Amino acid sequence: MRQTSKITGKSYIPEDTCIILNVAQVAAYIDNGAVPLDIFVGRDRKLCFVFQRDSMTKELFDKWVRHEL
Repeated sequence: MRQTSKITGKSYIPEDTCIILNVAQVAAYIDNGAVPLDIFVGRDRKLCFVFQRDSMTKELFDKWVRHEL
């Protein structure tokens, strides 16, 4: 079921996304061209950033894990 962001207005399928809570990681993703689909406040009152799960975010994740971002 598609979901529409109240913040960005973008529509997405939650199963095709990844949610990132680490603000430093989010900043690195955005700095490298990824665009968040949604931003919301999670249960623990932390900001949650939603990104499309695709080859770009996979590559960024791999670089993040290797401390290359």
